[in-house]
Amino acid sequence: AARRDEAGRFEVAASLERPVKIHQLRDPEVGDVLEVITILPPARGIVRNMNFVDFEALSSVHGLVIKPTRDDLEITLKRREAIISASDGLIVSSARETRLRDEATAAIERRSFIDLVSLIEENPSELQFRRQQLLQQTSVAVGRERQDVRLELAQVLLANRLGNEALGVLDLLSADREAEAQMDAIMLTRAAANVVANRPGDALQILGRKSFANEVDALLWRAIARADTGDFTGARGDVLVTEMIVEGYPVWVKNRYLLAGIRAAIESDDTDLALRLAEGVAFSKLSHDQAADFELLQARIDEMEGRIDEALDTYGRVIALDVRPSRAEAIYRTIALMDRMGRLDGQKGAQTLARESIVWRGGPIEAKMLQLLAQLQFRTGDYRGGFATVKEASETKIETEDIVALTDRAQEVFGELYLNGGADALDEIEALTLFYDYRYLTPAGARGDEMIRNLARRLIGVDLLAQAADLLEYQVDSRLEGAARAQIAADLAIVRIANREPAEAIKVLNRTALAGLPPSLKRQRRILEARALLDAGRYELARDVLSTLVGRDVDLLRVDAFWGEERYREAAEALEVTYSQNVATVPLSPPARMNIVKAAVGYVLAGDMLGLDRVRRKFSDRLSTTPEWGMFDFVTSALTTSSLEFRQIAAEIAGIDSLGAFLSAYQNAYGEVGSLAPVLAASL
Repeated sequence: AARRDEAGRFEVAASLERPVKIHQLRDPEVGDVLEVITILPPARGIVRNMNFVDFEALSSVHGLVIKPTRDDLEITLKRREAIISASDGLIVSSARETRLRDEATAAIERRSFIDLVSLIEENPSELQFRRQQLLQQTSVAVGRERQDVRLELAQVLLANRLGNEALGVLDLLSADREAEAQMDAIMLTRAAANVVANRPGDALQILGRKSFANEVDALLWRAIARADTGDFTGARGDVLVTEMIVEGYPVWVKNRYLLAGIRAAIESDDTDLALRLAEGVAFSKLSHDQAADFELLQARIDEMEGRIDEALDTYGRVIALDVRPSRAEAIYRTIALMDRMGRLDGQKGAQTLARESIVWRGGPIEAKMLQLLAQLQFRTGDYRGGFATVKEASETKIETEDIVALTDRAQEVFGELYLNGGADALDEIEALTLFYDYRYLTPAGARGDEMIRNLARRLIGVDLLAQAADLLEYQVDSRLEGAARAQIAADLAIVRIANREPAEAIKVLNRTALAGLPPSLKRQRRILEARALLDAGRYELARDVLSTLVGRDVDLLRVDAFWGEERYREAAEALEVTYSQNVATVPLSPPARMNIVKAAVGYVLAGDMLGLDRVRRKFSDRLSTTPEWGMFDFVTSALTTSSLEFRQIAAEIAGIDSLGAFLSAYQNAYGEVGSLAPVLAASL
C-alpha cells in the first residue's frame, strides 16, 4: 500500500506478517541486484510481477523479491511489514499507466481534475460574452442544471485567472442545499480559486480534508498553497507526487506550480529537483513579476552550486527589474553572500539594508533582512542602531526562528556591553541612555543586576551621581526583593547622600526596611540613616538612631549632631575622647588633626577654659610639627572669641565639609573592590 511518511514523501508498505531478514542476491545471468526479504511461515508471496517507476516486485512463492530501478532505493523492516522508500520519495503509480496517462484520459482517471485548458478564452470580449451567456443560463435554469451552469461559470472564471470572481459564484453555489451531490467538485474548485486569489490559507483548509488526501490534482494545488505559506517541506512532498501531471494544465498554472516547486526544492536543499523543475518553466509566458521571481530562484540555484559570481550577476538583474519582494530578497541575499565571502563593507551593507527595510515590509524576508541588518550594526559598533532594529523586528510580530535568534543575539550583545566592559568604549551619557532605551534586554537574575551595578559604578566614577542614583532606583523598585533589595537600597542611599539629597536617602531606606537583616547590613543602613538625618538638619533624631551603636564613625556623627545643635562643649568633649585613645601609637591623619583644632574651637565657644587647657596639654606635642600647629597654638592661647583672628578660624572650621570626611570613612568601612560608595560629594 502506498502512503506518506512524516516529510510528506511517498513510500510503499508491504504487509508480511513475520519478516525475518533482507538478503542481497545478484542474478548470475542478467547481473541485476535483487533485494530478497525472507519471512516465516505460513507461505506468502506475489502471484504476478508488479512494475512501478522506482522498482519491480517479482512474483514469488514465499517471501518478497524487489528489483530496484534506482540506486537510492531503501528497504527497512518493521514488526509486520517491509517499508520501501527513497530519499526524495517514490513515484507510486504503475510505470506503464503513468507513461500512458494524457490529457484525453485525465478527466476519467482523476476525479479531482479540472480541465482548465478547454475553458480558457484568450480574447477578452469572448470571455465576457461567455460569462454573460452563462449568467443568463443560471437565471432560467433550475435544479441540477442551474448547479451545473454555476459550477461551469466558476471554473471558466478560474481558468481565466479571475479567482475572486470565481469565489463569488461558488458562494452562491455552496448556499444551494441541492448542490450537496457536487460538493467535492465545488470545494476543489474553491480551493483552486483561493490559490489563484492569493489566499493560500483558505485553500489549505479545504485541501487538508481526508477526501482529497489521495487526489493527485488536489495535491497539485496544495503544493502551490503550501509554498505560498512557507511550508516548503510539505510543498516539496506534494511536488514529487504531482510532477508528472502538470502538463495537463494551462501554462499559467504550470508556471506558477513550477516556481512554487523550485522554491520549495531550494528551501529543502534539493538542488536536483530545483534544476529539473526549472527546465520546464515557459519563460516567455511569465509575467514581469514572475520573471523576476524566476531569475531570483536561478540565482539561488547558482549560489547552492557554488557559482558565486554568476549568482551575484543574476541577483543584480533581479534588483534592476525592481519588482518587490524579489528586489528586497535579491538585495538581502547579495549582501549575505558577499558577507560570507568576506567581500562586504559592513557599514555600507548595513546602510543598504536599512534603506531597503524601510521600503519593504512583510513576510519571512523582512525577518531575515532585519536579522542581517542587526548583525552588521553590532559588528560595526552601531549598538543603538542594532538594538533599534531588534526592537523593530519584535514589533512586527513576525514569529519565525530568525526573530527569536535575533532577540537572543541582542541580549548577548547587551550583556557584553554592560557585563564584560564593552560599554567602556562609549561615552558615559551614551552608555546610560542606551541602557535606559533598551533595558528590556536586561536578563533576569544576578547577571542583570550585575549589569546595572557596573553601569552605576561607572557613572559614580565620573561624578554623574544623579544618573547613577536613578539607575539604582530602577533596580530597587523593579528587580529586587528581600535582603538583596535592602543592600542595593543602602548603595542608593549613599549615592543620594553624596549628591546632597538626604530626604531621598531617608525615603529609600524607610521603604526598604526589613526585619531579620544581617547585623552588618543593619548597622550600615542605620549609619546612613543618621547621616541623612544630619544633612537634613534633624540632629536630635540622628542621635536617637545612633544611640545603640558604638564605633569611631558613630562618635564622629554624634559630634556633627552636637555641633549642628550648637552644643559646642559636648561636641568638643566627644572629639577629645575620640582622639585621646591610643594617643602615643596612633598617627593623626589630616582630618583628625583638624578635628582636634575643632575641639579647641568648641571649648572656646563654650567658654570652657579648663577643657581648652586640657586639649592643649594632650595634643601639643603631636601637633607641634604639623601644618595645623599654628592654628592650634593660636586657638588654645589666651584670647577672646570676639577677636578677628578667632572668628576667621572658627569660620574656617565651620566651613569644613564633614560630608567628605564621612564618605571617606564610609568607603574605608564598607567599601570593597568596585564599591558603589562615592568618594566625593556633589558640589554645593
